[in-house]
Amino acid sequence: MSQVVAYCAVPDLAQGGFGAETVEAWPAAGGGLLVGIVEPAFAGAVPLRRTVKTIFIRIDDSDVIRVFLPYVALEDEARTCIRVLIAAELFVDERCIEIQTPAQPVGVIVDIDPDAERSLRVCAAVARTRLVTAAAERLGLAIDLYQVSDGAVFGFDMCVPFRDVAADAALSDAPSSVRLHCGHTIALSADVSAEINVPRISVDRDQFASI
Repeated sequence: MSQVVAYCAVPDLAQGGFGAETVEAWPAAGGGLLVGIVEPAFAGAVPLRRTVKTIFIRIDDSDVIRVFLPYVALEDEARTCIRVLIAAELFVDERCIEIQTPAQPVGVIVDIDPDAERSLRVCAAVARTRLVTAAAERLGLAIDLYQVSDGAVFGFDMCVPFRDVAADAALSDAPSSVRLHCGHTIALSADVSAEINVPRISVDRDQFASI
């Protein structure tokens, strides 16, 4: 798909690359997990810098997962696409995803291009990985024994909703890579931002995502 933006962001070349290697997480104001990433497609007219995120995902003690795009407005098709992508990576119903855009945008997104899709997926996958890590630390089981479905982390007969570990997830160790819903692994190192083809996880993807 092509992407149309009202203005073209000018990258600050001294800042280095963008996308997966710029993802960061913080405690959200009021409690919860906030994950951000720099994706040039969502910058509008704002000069690109590695420290100025253009996508944020917030998970807190509510049942709503919020995606905030601080610089651009969205056409309906793009909004639907983002909701589907984020919901797929977090294994939640699309109705749980709320997308927020600014009142005075500096760009308009019509379609989501492949690079932008990947940045959205990576941002959500980092949130998912941190939530699973926090649940594993709380329950004391190996991280690979957990699965994700319907806004919760499952391990054997235990279930931990995202909202119960979102604050802890903000303080967990940053992952060096994440596995996307499609089965690819994305490295998050500043030195390597590569997509690696790996075998898909042998689980029912309509119900679970293994980390």
